[in-house]
Amino acid sequence: MIRITSSLLAKPALFIFAGIGITLATTGVTTVSLYEMRLDAMAQACDAATNLVLSLQKETERNLDIYQLAMRDVVTSLETPSILQLTPDARQTFAERTVLFLSSVYPAMSVD
Repeated sequence: MIRITSSLLAKPALFIFAGIGITLATTGVTTVSLYEMRLDAMAQACDAATNLVLSLQKETERNLDIYQLAMRDVVTSLETPSILQLTPDARQTFAERTVLFLSSVYPAMSVD
């Protein structure tokens, strides 16, 4: 042990090379670790994006289904024989009020 210490003190270039070697090894390990973390972050970002797209797709389909059901209700109610006997203006008013009512029942169907 004393012999190694005395040889390192006798040749300071060995200290420099050892320091550079340790620094390069640490840098290599850090670089590999950061690269793996980057790959994990990219995989998680892709998963999050996929989940977001699926969520938006399901929500849009649900809203369109609700809108379709509401419009079927309006058409069904307008085809009722008693409604068909009304004047065109009264039928238009009835249809508008039905749509307004359905938009309050189905919040996804907004009337602007």
